[in-house]
Amino acid sequence: MLLALIPYIIPDDEAADVWIIPVSEAPTTPEAVLPLLANFADIDPTDREAIAEHCAAFHADRILLPTAQGLSWRAVRIEDALADQLVDVY
Repeated sequence: MLLALIPYIIPDDEAADVWIIPVSEAPTTPEAVLPLLANFADIDPTDREAIAEHCAAFHADRILLPTAQGLSWRAVRIEDALADQLVDVY
C-alpha cells in the first residue's frame, strides 16, 4: 500500500498535522490527485473552488504523492493540481 500525505495546520490551535490517504497506485495525473484532495476536504471532487477554500483554511498548500516505486514522495502544489497541472515543489 502507498500513501499520499497532505500537511496542514489545525486552525483552532495552530498545531501541525498530516492527512494520510492510502492509495493503491501512485497518482500521476491531476485527475488522480483530485479525489485525494476531495477526501481531505470531505467535498465533492467536482467542486474545485470549495476544495481550494478548504485547503486554504487549513494552510494546506501541497500534497506529497508516492513515487511509482513507493520509496519516496514528490511534493506537488495543491493550487497547481486544481488547475490540472502536477508541478513538483523543491
